[in-house]
Amino acid sequence: MNTEKSQEKYNKNTKPPITWDKINKFDFNQPLTDYGFVTRLADENKWTKNFTKKAILEYKKFMYLAATAGTMVSPSEIVDIVWHQHLIFTKSYNEFCDLLGKKIQHIPSTHNKAEFETFKNAKDNTTKFYEKEFGKQPKDIWEYNSMYAPLNLKESTTTIEKIVTMSSVISLIILIPLHFLLQPFYSHINGSFFFIFYIPLILVVGSILEISNNSYLQSMFRGWSKDSFIYDLDVSEVIYLKKGHKNDIIHNTINKLIQNKRIKINSKNGIEISKKLSIKSVEDFVIIDSIKTLSAASDDVFYPALLKSLTDKEIFKNTYQTMDKFTDTIKSSKRFVRLFLINYIVILSVMIIGLIRLLMGVSNDRPFLFIAILLLALVISCILYLKRLPKIIAKDIVPNFYKSIILPQKYGTKINKSTSHEWSYVYADSTVFDASFIPLVAYASSSSSSSNSDGGSCGSSCGSSDGGGSSCGSSCSSCGGGCGGCGG
Repeated sequence: MNTEKSQEKYNKNTKPPITWDKINKFDFNQPLTDYGFVTRLADENKWTKNFTKKAILEYKKFMYLAATAGTMVSPSEIVDIVWHQHLIFTKSYNEFCDLLGKKIQHIPSTHNKAEFETFKNAKDNTTKFYEKEFGKQPKDIWEYNSMYAPLNLKESTTTIEKIVTMSSVISLIILIPLHFLLQPFYSHINGSFFFIFYIPLILVVGSILEISNNSYLQSMFRGWSKDSFIYDLDVSEVIYLKKGHKNDIIHNTINKLIQNKRIKINSKNGIEISKKLSIKSVEDFVIIDSIKTLSAASDDVFYPALLKSLTDKEIFKNTYQTMDKFTDTIKSSKRFVRLFLINYIVILSVMIIGLIRLLMGVSNDRPFLFIAILLLALVISCILYLKRLPKIIAKDIVPNFYKSIILPQKYGTKINKSTSHEWSYVYADSTVFDASFIPLVAYASSSSSSSNSDGGSCGSSCGSSDGGGSSCGSSCSSCGGGCGGCGG
């Protein structure tokens, strides 16, 4: 009898065992705000939505090991970034540690030689305990030091701007000597014959560049690790890559809420919150909060005004800033800069052929208007083409890959208008939206430059602006990990 009472008292005073299921269910986004933990983590590191979720999941796994392994374990650099961010959110971190059953201490590496063996053992322990508990560690989180590292895009030592400047200067320097050197040859070619040669040359060179550039960029894309973030993008990110407009991300998100009956369009074309509303994401929270704020100042909330208020919200801004960084990373890579240099040299060579002919016409008082117009058109076309070059992967290759490979694997069907799926908008226009929402999207687009409009038609004007996100955090390093480790 005494033994039973003693056991009962022991059970009451003993904390329930730590289970992975409880740790996994911990929500870092509670309470929901427009710039909470997850949004801030993604914003400050320019991480994609799914990569951020994955990094948080791996952080949870690491902390679970830290609480249960009984020895020191060490995070990867990606996991350590999440850890640093969580330490800033003191209340959430304390609640998480309470759930873990112990206060996990962050021990930064001091790069002391005496610590090397300790931290190396901690890293080995992490791998051993992780594989025993969860299986193989995902490479993009545990083996790379940044989200972009699996793309293996080494940064170029020069820039496109320097290439354009230096190549243009060199071309101008050699243009005059070339003019005098080739003048005897050019003087035997009449104007008609020159154009019969020059125009096809432009077309042939342009076609060769287009084919070879696409092939080269396709090979770049295929060379990226299958573990990289580019194979796991959110629909909003692919929309921005394909269409290149900030508002398109918001259009698609609003349309999803309308189709799910969580917001609705009233008889005055105003936007209202449905009575049976459930907020399931930060996007939902931000949109509903904006509608409530606007409705407090006006009886009806019209879409252009709502669109304007949402454009600068961090949850949306992070999407296009992260995708812009992806495009910039491609643009500044050694492989792309090399491609741009080849294109620019070829284009300049074709231009020089025409410029020499123009100089001959000017110096010999011969008609040169047609060649001048042709060269002007060529310059404009080449500028537009070279500006488009760094966007080919983002605008064409990645979206087409999702359409032909990723989406059929995920949904088992071709994405088209009949599916009414949120991915449809990537490859179509607003006609795939809810019928009540289509006129509002059209009106918001047409009134973006207006300052005022009639309330019955939708009211208000829309616009967009860019702002900067805040930054906070710190970093630490160790042998193979983002920090030395944590107490066992």
